[in-house]
This record gives sequence, structure tokens and C-alpha cells, in this order.
Amino acid sequence: MSALARWLSRRLWFWMLWIMRRNWMKRLQNATYRLLGSRWSARARRSVVAQNRWARRYGLGLMTLSMNLFLASLFISLSYALTLELYSAGALTVPSDRAH
Repeated sequence: MSALARWLSRRLWFWMLWIMRRNWMKRLQNATYRLLGSRWSARARRSVVAQNRWARRYGLGLMTLSMNLFLASLFISLSYALTLELYSAGALTVPSDRAH
């Protein structure tokens, strides 16, 4: 499951970075800095840079952990649903010995 989670995480990470590098996203970020005004925009830029640095360091690992938890939860939920379905269909009941 870890290989699948790693593969999914890498794909999601690639697309997140791809979106963040688009011109429209950069314009949107710059527009939010302008909304804050000159007093807070420098601090906001430093904060975003610090957040990006943290995300580059730990983001892919956290996303891989999240994907592992998601896939484990999905597996457990599907197993539980399958077990209930088999039980309600009678496939998991023990046959009785009163046949003779």
C-alpha cells in the first residue's frame, strides 16, 4: 500500500506545484498582498516564503502519510462492507448438522 500511496502523493504534489507556478496563481497571490496594504504586505510575503520553505521540506512526506491513512481507511471500510454483505447473503453462516 505504501508504494501506491507514494505514487499518488508524487502525482498530487506535482500537480499542486504546477498550479502554484501558473501566472494566474502568482497574480492572485500578488493581489492579496496589495489588499493588505503597504504596512502588512512585506510581512505577508516573508510569511508565505517561510510556509513555502516548510512545505518543500515536509510536504511530500506528509502527503504520503495522508495517502497511506486514506488508503488504509478505504481498505478497512471496503472490507467491513464486504463482510456485512457476505453475512447478510448467508455466505458466512455455519450449516447445521440436523440433516440426518
